[in-house]
Amino acid sequence: MSPIAIIGIAALAVLAVAWVVVSFSAASRRRTVVEWVAATALYVFLLTIFVRGLLWARGADSIVGLIGFGFLCVFFGGGLIVCVTNAFRARGNDDEPSARATN
Repeated sequence: MSPIAIIGIAALAVLAVAWVVVSFSAASRRRTVVEWVAATALYVFLLTIFVRGLLWARGADSIVGLIGFGFLCVFFGGGLIVCVTNAFRARGNDDEPSARATN
């Protein structure tokens, strides 16, 4: 199994556990952090899918595939950065967070 597949499966497992925790938790700062961790895991999982597509397109010498999967990698990579930033911001704040992953 490739390292990308292992990362994707681990992200999917984190997403599933965090989804259950968020579903059965009352609103709190801890829940907000778990929400952002779940959103981050979702972006990691999606990014692994698109990175595999990008690697396939590179191996197949597909310019259209490189452009398409490259755009998706950049787009979801940016979303991953936003989620990680908000997760750390929610973790460090003592007051009510201004943004939630599950508004």
